[in-house]
Amino acid sequence: MTIGFTEQQRTIVKNTPTGNRMPAVIMAEGKRLRLRNTNTLSYDFRGLFNNSDHNLNVLVGHEVLTSNDNTLRSTLHGFDVLFTSEEAFRLTSLAKFPISVSNFYSPNDHLLSFFARANYNYRGRYFVEGVYRADGSSRFLGDNVWGYFPSMSVGWKISEEGFMSGLLNRINLLKLRASYGESGNNNIPTGQTFQFFEPATGTSLGWMNGVTTYLTPSKTMANPDLKWETTVTTNIGLDYGLLQNRITGTIELYRNLTKDLLVRFPTTGTGYEDQYRNMGETENKGIELSLTYAAIDKEDYGLNISANISFNRNKIISLGSLQEITAGTNSNWASTQIGNDYKVAVGYALGQMYGYLNDGRYEVSDLKDTMTVRIGGF
Repeated sequence: MTIGFTEQQRTIVKNTPTGNRMPAVIMAEGKRLRLRNTNTLSYDFRGLFNNSDHNLNVLVGHEVLTSNDNTLRSTLHGFDVLFTSEEAFRLTSLAKFPISVSNFYSPNDHLLSFFARANYNYRGRYFVEGVYRADGSSRFLGDNVWGYFPSMSVGWKISEEGFMSGLLNRINLLKLRASYGESGNNNIPTGQTFQFFEPATGTSLGWMNGVTTYLTPSKTMANPDLKWETTVTTNIGLDYGLLQNRITGTIELYRNLTKDLLVRFPTTGTGYEDQYRNMGETENKGIELSLTYAAIDKEDYGLNISANISFNRNKIISLGSLQEITAGTNSNWASTQIGNDYKVAVGYALGQMYGYLNDGRYEVSDLKDTMTVRIGGF
């Protein structure tokens, strides 16, 4: 639990139109209250079976996470032009114009989870595990508050089978496993399901029917239909140990499919800049190989040599009604005409840099072959 965590940010702004182009100070202070409470109950059913061949363990639990955020922002105008930033921050009472104060309380963020897990194995040879989660988030509304995410894995320790007894001096461990699982994501700013209104100041003041409006809608449009983003993971793997486990390693093949992506969708022409929506799918698949060799294995010291390699491919399967999204920080690394640095496009991988392709450059020797000299005439 974290209580009263405070963040402070200070900025000095010069040459502002307010106060006859005199310095201004902006001070922001954030307070955050976070509470996390987890309770679990685990029971081993050893006495349920008449022999030790069967092993069953069950765990149930629930978790509560809550977060409250408050940001206090103060703007002071009209300091003397000779003031340094340090003087302005210390002598705030010398500002010549009224103080602008914005006290913003973020919507409360609550997450309630219930989960259960069961582990079963027979003679340490066959393994089954099942997990089920139910997560409820205050970032969504109505029937979309709750998300349900099951997962299951199975394993077979082949090296424990009778037909492997003649190979145990060379193959000490051989275990095949597979799994399927779903997980949810609600990682968007709070309050996206209802419309925010912000204080209207300066040029944002508006008039309706001759009446001044002091509140203006936020630049992000609300979407009451938002729901959990879901990732479906499938995996198959092989664990092995050879030559008295001097050589160990794993082979993994996996595929992750993420659907109902929580995407910030541009809403040009609506009066808003964007809106969070569930749209699109991404795929991530690959293979991972790892190998460890115990070169020296003594009682007091040892030396292990390890290596691993992975091959991964990710692809944008769909972006809903969009074909691409550009994003970035406008670093102008290639040209001021390009704008954003990255492009997310259907059929391509994530993290693609966006810019001109280099076709090479002209050398002096290239120009010699094309230069001609014209004397007189046209």
